[in-house]
Amino acid sequence: MAAVRQWFEQLDSARIPVTIGSGATIQTFQVPEAIIRKVAWFDNALKDDRFLEDQQKSITLPEDLPGIFQQFLCLLYQRRLLFAKCADGVDITRENNSQLVDCFRLWVFGDKYLVPLLQNTAMQRICGLMACASRISAMLVMPDTLKECFAVTEGYEVLQRIVADYVVLRLDRYEDDSAPLVELFSCPGFLKSLHASEKALHSLPKSDFPTYTKPRKFASSFVSLNPDESSLTDNGTTASGHWALNPKPSCDVCGLATSETIACAICLKSKCVCATAPTLTHYCARCSKSEKVG
Repeated sequence: MAAVRQWFEQLDSARIPVTIGSGATIQTFQVPEAIIRKVAWFDNALKDDRFLEDQQKSITLPEDLPGIFQQFLCLLYQRRLLFAKCADGVDITRENNSQLVDCFRLWVFGDKYLVPLLQNTAMQRICGLMACASRISAMLVMPDTLKECFAVTEGYEVLQRIVADYVVLRLDRYEDDSAPLVELFSCPGFLKSLHASEKALHSLPKSDFPTYTKPRKFASSFVSLNPDESSLTDNGTTASGHWALNPKPSCDVCGLATSETIACAICLKSKCVCATAPTLTHYCARCSKSEKVG
């Protein structure tokens, strides 16, 4: 009960006005001080009186979007992001495209305010949506969505490569599908990312491209780590664990599906034949096939 009592004490703490956006989009949120101060950036801002207006502690972030801040609050309160479910009447392709743009913005927000948990949670959703779009033709990412995603990626190579990898995959599969290329051609930095993705297409094993279909295997590219403690914390424990919000056992290769097979990562056999102790790895059905687990 102590944890429950502590949680309610945090909710009942003094409210900090956080104003997000500008002009017609401006919105102010009253956030419990104990909750917002779990994130080191906001804790330091309030501690140093970096934002003082009319002698009252408040925070103003005019360059950010209220909808993105709302998702950030969901993570603070519930340790997860909230998106529409695949219910009747929902255009799933349009909804997925909208979620993709939001997740790109959430990842950037997490980088800006040093919240790796938000980045990793958003990245998990990005990889899931992009993997789905890469495998199911009816779930294609729209060209204008790709452009909107790329528009927020300046300085973030990992996000730029995700978009470029998807475009290269589309061009490799459908030679006449030039719409994404036309839409993105004039975006600063896109051609450089496109050339890197084309190189990866021909140098990586076919089952490993695009790499966003196996974000755990290529974790060094997709996981945001924070060596200091400038991250979302709970009871003093840094919570930057990758995919920590997935309650089900997940594949150690893609991190996007429930595992069905356990095998040694060295010999790829369910019954290990290595001379040393086995390095056990979980594989989903798709990754078990692509990694040639025996």
